[in-house]
Formats: sequence, structure tokens, C-alpha cells
Amino acid sequence: MVSVGFGQAFAVDAVKYQCKGADYTRTVEVQYPQMTDVPCQVMYERDAAGPQKTYWANGEAGYCEQKAQGLVDKLSQSGYQCQKVSALVDAAPADAAAAPAAPTEPMSGPEEPVAQ
Repeated sequence: MVSVGFGQAFAVDAVKYQCKGADYTRTVEVQYPQMTDVPCQVMYERDAAGPQKTYWANGEAGYCEQKAQGLVDKLSQSGYQCQKVSALVDAAPADAAAAPAAPTEPMSGPEEPVAQ
């Protein structure tokens, strides 16, 4: 959500989940590079691997949040215990222009990146 007053935009609340399995932790986070609802990107992170952009949207508000929830649901169905963690976004991510990459482990994320 974006709050605007007197010409100033304030930070967007990030949507972030941590999912813990027997031996692994996964993180799913919606990031807002321009501090608005769109554009947005869904970042997926495995233990040793760095964050990977799995979905992004330039014009459809709610798309990234829906895709993030789908990843969390898939992880939960695979035995992970997922918990929503709230964080306030205060800066654009350093890798906002990074090329998208899909997770390589089965049942750990989307089959392939999707742009909306």
C-alpha cells in the first residue's frame, strides 16, 4: 500500500514469507523497486543460493502478491512451514535490474519466470 500526502510517496509494505523445512529454509518476498504497487517483483531465495527474480509486473497491481502466495502454497504442500514476516521497504533492491532465474529444485518454486 502506498500513502501519498502533499506530493510525497511513502514506502510500500513488503510482503515476505519464510518457509522452513526439515533441512532447508526458503524465502519468498515481493519487492517494489519504485516504492509503488507496480512495478513489483517476486524474489525467491534458497539457503545457499542468492535471491532469484521469479515473477515481475509492470502494470497489474496485485499480480506479484498473488504469485508470491502461490509459491508459498506450493512450498506448504511440499512440507514447508511458512510464516508471513512483515518488513517495510525503504530502498530499491540492488539487483532490481538482474535477469530472472527460476529455482532448480522440484516443488520449490515456479516452473519458469513469468512477466505480466
